[in-house]
Amino acid sequence: MNEYNEQYLENLIKTEIPVSNHFKFKIENYNNNSLKISAPLIQNKNDKEIVFAGSIFSIAALAGWGLLTLKFKRENLNPKLVMYKGNIIYKKPVRDDFICRCSISEEKWLKLKDNVLQNSTGKIILKIEIYEKRKTSILADLEAKFYAWL
Repeated sequence: MNEYNEQYLENLIKTEIPVSNHFKFKIENYNNNSLKISAPLIQNKNDKEIVFAGSIFSIAALAGWGLLTLKFKRENLNPKLVMYKGNIIYKKPVRDDFICRCSISEEKWLKLKDNVLQNSTGKIILKIEIYEKRKTSILADLEAKFYAWL
């Protein structure tokens, strides 16, 4: 089993990004090209008893950052990685525990990895989908731009 797995990532985020501990998030699944992070309504609700938009944005950003971090780690690469731009569309309120899912095609991943290896930098745009844990309809989408450099 690879040491760079869900538990590794969850521990890394909780240690290196301390504010994330307030979200009570959990890494649900990583399968090389996709990462799912869940979070409970109770820790992330606002005054309207729905999920706070800032929590949705933050956890979605962690899903993109986390997916790329694990992929680089599994390639024995350790670039610095930041999200430098994000645009989120909230389609409907999130009223329950929720999932942020980020996926990447092999083609996009190889292009980013090659750019980082050849140029010491690379950029990528990822789409993160947000939906309630017990349902599948997408309630929000984050388009996130990430920058990696060695």
